[in-house]
Amino acid sequence: MSIFTKRELNLKKQIPVNLEIEIGNDEDYTNFLIDKFNGISFKGLLKYSDTLENLTISGKIKFELIAIDAKNGGTFPYHDLVEWEENYTFNDKYSDQENLILGDQFELKDLIIEQILLNIPVNLSNNCDTISKVGKNWSLLSEDQFNEQQENRVDERWSKLLDLQEKDKKQK
Repeated sequence: MSIFTKRELNLKKQIPVNLEIEIGNDEDYTNFLIDKFNGISFKGLLKYSDTLENLTISGKIKFELIAIDAKNGGTFPYHDLVEWEENYTFNDKYSDQENLILGDQFELKDLIIEQILLNIPVNLSNNCDTISKVGKNWSLLSEDQFNEQQENRVDERWSKLLDLQEKDKKQK
């Protein structure tokens, strides 16, 4: 069960949750870099405070999905574990400090998927550690090699300044 009501939270105060989520083909929770979800699990705790109408959700989200490579458009399996601790409120008076839940019930599944989508890298790629070697006349340098090259480089502005000084001497 992933739908919780404010009344249920108020009665129990703390609800341990161990949830396996299936995403049906008719449900569209994807973004442009996600082809489909293979599996989502959440293990955590819901804590409710009736004085502030505050809900704290804490736990771990483990997920597997088929991602679309941002570099080449191919698909690849992607999995991750997200540590999640977030505060929500049913009272719009506190909505500037916490996430607002509209109404008297919420679906935990929606909030879990929202957290997954927030934690997907913007440029998700299967070979994000690989340097693309595109272009001409370049080489891969270590930091020391780069610093040495910068020290030995002659600034073109100095040669132009010397040319101007020579022209000025000739005119005098």
